[in-house]
Amino acid sequence: MQLGPVPGGFQLNNPDKARKGSTARAASRLSITAIAQRSTRASVVLFAGNFVSTGILAVSSIVIARLLGPSSYGSYTLVLLIPQIFQLFVGFGVNSAITRFSAYHIARGEEDVARRFSINSMVFLLLFGGALSAVCFVASGSVSADVLHRPELAPLVRDVSVAIIAQTALQASVQGLVGWNLTGLASMGSILQAALRLAIAPALVVSGFGVLGALTGYTAGYLIAGTAAGAAFYVLRLRRTQERRAAANFVADVKELVSYGLPVYTGNVLGGVASYFVTLLVALIATNAVVGYYQAANNITSAYTLALAAITLALFPAFSSLHGAGADTASAFRRATKFVAYIMTPAILFIAGAAGAIMRILYGPAFSAADTYLVLLAVSDIPLVLGSTVASAFFNGVGKTRLSLAVGAASASALVVSAPLLGDVFGLGVDGLIYALFVSNALSGGAGLYFAARYLGATVDLRSVAATFAASAMGYVAVVLTSGLALSDLFSLAVDVLVFFGVYFTAAPVLRAIDASDVETLGTALGGMGAFAGVLRPIIRYELFVARRLGLGRQPA
Repeated sequence: MQLGPVPGGFQLNNPDKARKGSTARAASRLSITAIAQRSTRASVVLFAGNFVSTGILAVSSIVIARLLGPSSYGSYTLVLLIPQIFQLFVGFGVNSAITRFSAYHIARGEEDVARRFSINSMVFLLLFGGALSAVCFVASGSVSADVLHRPELAPLVRDVSVAIIAQTALQASVQGLVGWNLTGLASMGSILQAALRLAIAPALVVSGFGVLGALTGYTAGYLIAGTAAGAAFYVLRLRRTQERRAAANFVADVKELVSYGLPVYTGNVLGGVASYFVTLLVALIATNAVVGYYQAANNITSAYTLALAAITLALFPAFSSLHGAGADTASAFRRATKFVAYIMTPAILFIAGAAGAIMRILYGPAFSAADTYLVLLAVSDIPLVLGSTVASAFFNGVGKTRLSLAVGAASASALVVSAPLLGDVFGLGVDGLIYALFVSNALSGGAGLYFAARYLGATVDLRSVAATFAASAMGYVAVVLTSGLALSDLFSLAVDVLVFFGVYFTAAPVLRAIDASDVETLGTALGGMGAFAGVLRPIIRYELFVARRLGLGRQPA
């Protein structure tokens, strides 16, 4: 991500003052460059961690789905829905506030304040998560009967209730570590959780524990990883906290954290409940097997949704730091939206184009009915490239959390209204519910861009983004045209990769999705990408070659 320069000050007649002003501006630019480079490294580290953890979780989900079969896998999905819904209500937004307050105060040189806020946030969140675990345990019977409409699942819901506090511990630790720029440890926490689930859950299923074994592996992964990440965070950053001062300021700090995080929390709750509402509607209008098909397709989309989450998590403290340093956050927003679209749009459309081969390879013929769901889910998520990634990190990072709330409320309202209409009233079934997701995501993306421009003066390079979408669409069409070839699934998927990305990386510079200066910026950023640089550098060189051959120099940012 390349950030624009800080606006210069007034021109001074005094040479000494001018030199001082020039030096100050240069120092400011250096600090902003450092923040940008840190954001790039953080994005790569978090993406790498999420990529690895997503891969492990994908293998775990595939193994569990194959072992349980569509019907039992549907039951497993529905039971997990309850602690996941409870998890939405944890903390009144304090989990987001950990990242923002840590990055903000560290940028201002106030590490003691950052430690105090961090430890008070952790204590508050753990208490909150424990309370919700207890509520879930007590209410398991009524929740299973009234929400899931499957009272026979009550014992399983009760057993998995401890996952709420376990997940709270891991998420709070990860958010705190990111705020302190310990993104490597944050990624390791996610990877450890995924690895533990893969090691424990399938073994218990094979041992005869069925759905209960799979749920136990889920809970154990979060419990162990959350404990380890929390301990690491305390030892590395919080151990030097002045505990008496932290305790004395606990109530005041929590009030300030909640004041910041409540709009974010409300928006996330609305959006999360609306999203889970779709799964509940699937459960109401379909069998457990169809729930299993839907969830299997949903699992594949996690390949990019977690990448988007990593980008959001990395951009959040970056925008907070830029805001604390008084930098040009609007320019950063414009750059970020351009590059996020360039990276993530083709990934999403490739999954849509190769959906059939992907589902057959990963889940086998028993889940062949999920192909259509995967295509529709991928297409419905395209607006997230802008709406829920850069815009949400931008609003929260500069402290305009009410804008996040407005976007979340608009998205949730659209989903709650359109899902029953399209899925049930109009008789479109599960397909209709996914159409409703697209409507909701499109409104979320549009609202995010409108609010950014209207209230913060931050605009998007629409020409570049539109060109990125067009190049991705060309790759999608090319994959669809080659899908009729009589090839084995593995070979077909390999051909799909070559065809799609060959078309995309050629069309992107031709259509001016990026120009030579953009490619050079990406190439410069490779210095902070470690091992990923070796993979990406040939692509960057090819893009630069095409751009220069076409005479595409610097374009307006």
